Amino acid sequence: PKKEKKKPQKKKGKQPQKKKQESEMSESELRQVRLAKVETMKDAGVEPYEYTYQPTHKAAELQALYEGKLEGGEEDEDSDVAVAGRIMLRRGF
Repeated sequence: PKKEKKKPQKKKGKQPQKKKQESEMSESELRQVRLAKVETMKDAGVEPYEYTYQPTHKAAELQALYEGKLEGGEEDEDSDVAVAGRIMLRRGF
């Protein structure tokens, strides 16, 4: 007698879920996915929010450098400077 080969039966139960597109996700799901990506990058040694800024002068240095050389409101368009700090007060004239 011939033996019948049994076909492997598919497991019943949960079907693998298809990956949702970002446009189909709720805000909280999207946030969780993005935070997971950030953690993956950190684990790989990559800084996800890397930012560098190199100031060339301090405000006091610029003040001393240009003291008496420019009129109020005049700009030195040939200079290339970068400064960092907080704006404590801004007066518009």
